[in-house]
Amino acid sequence: MTKQIYVQLSTCAFFIVVLFGSLIWQNQINSSLRLRELTLDKMQSVSGSKLTVHIVDVGQGDAVIVQFPDDTTLLIDCGSVQSVGKLLNYIDINLVSLGNFLYFDNIIVTSAFSNRVGGLPQIIEKYCSANTTIFRPNTMSVDKNDPMFVDPGFDYLASGYNTHNSASYQKAVKSIHDSKARVLVNSTQEYVLHSKIKDLNAQFSFSIFPFASSSLLGSNFAINNNSPIMLLEYKDKKFVFSGSADSIVEELFVKQYSAIFGEYFNADVIMLGNNGNNSSTSMHYLDLLTTVPTVQSTIAVVSSSKSDSQNYPSREVLSRLQDCGILKSNTLYTAKNSHIAFNVRQVSEQECDMVTSFAQQYFLKSRPFLFWWAEIVLIISLTITLFMVFIVKKSISKIKKQTQKKKY
Repeated sequence: MTKQIYVQLSTCAFFIVVLFGSLIWQNQINSSLRLRELTLDKMQSVSGSKLTVHIVDVGQGDAVIVQFPDDTTLLIDCGSVQSVGKLLNYIDINLVSLGNFLYFDNIIVTSAFSNRVGGLPQIIEKYCSANTTIFRPNTMSVDKNDPMFVDPGFDYLASGYNTHNSASYQKAVKSIHDSKARVLVNSTQEYVLHSKIKDLNAQFSFSIFPFASSSLLGSNFAINNNSPIMLLEYKDKKFVFSGSADSIVEELFVKQYSAIFGEYFNADVIMLGNNGNNSSTSMHYLDLLTTVPTVQSTIAVVSSSKSDSQNYPSREVLSRLQDCGILKSNTLYTAKNSHIAFNVRQVSEQECDMVTSFAQQYFLKSRPFLFWWAEIVLIISLTITLFMVFIVKKSISKIKKQTQKKKY
């Protein structure tokens, strides 16, 4: 075999290896080349589930869906304008397609920041009714470019409100008050969405502990000081949702409610505040919500984005989680785990077990006639292989002819 043929075969083999090696990044290549358009995130079904808490992956924001034992539903935050498509897709696949969901009974918006309120107009348009109650932030929407603009819900605001100037919040506020929903404000009043109904053997409750602070007016983080902290209890299972609360709200919460939570309170799931920012998840807060040694079963959840330049959750927060006894293996990230669902099943009259499930991803081609990258790799590799076979056959034929000439 001549040197030229050897080089040709080696080059072909090299390209085949590179092509198959690229399959490691086939999802990213499919997206970059726009070979796929939609990801179907269907959660694993868990039989016998009475209560389901969905942590929807909306990147650097929050979106939590709660399906209660009485078939009512709650949405906490809506992600950003950019990520609301993922939330709507998730709702369609995991709630609407099951045939028992029409609208959210309650919607809680914890902050005026765009990564929590940006998707609200689309949610209200599709999944809101006159029976829906919306809890809006105690933050007045202002427009610096239009001094005549007045927050349509100004009369609802409680004392200590602050202001926020953003187009996404202004649109969200307009959509809230243009809807037929009942509107309440996250102020200093406590709300209980559900009481423990023993005759239905449900025994679940969802409590909202809001705070309105005017002490940090003028600071961007003062918006977070209006975020409520929420507690969901079902039998012996407890979920704590920290919203966008920072350590100031957490400290107020500890001082005000430590007697209610008691010495032996231990949350099964804690949704970290402010996406795991170092300004949240203080040790005092964690100490209130956990108890040794049962803290080793506590799950901490962080809603974060792979592309986030700030690398949430912060190292300091992760360190505090470990210091209070939460296992590293029990810290879940939407950036890593994507959508997460906690399914609570009743075991006895007072006890439940909890099954954690994750999304199963299905990819659709953006257009039916397009090939995915794996299929393209296979086609190219087969073509190169056929070319290599042709080269080898041609080489063998040439050698045979030369051999025959030598005989004569």
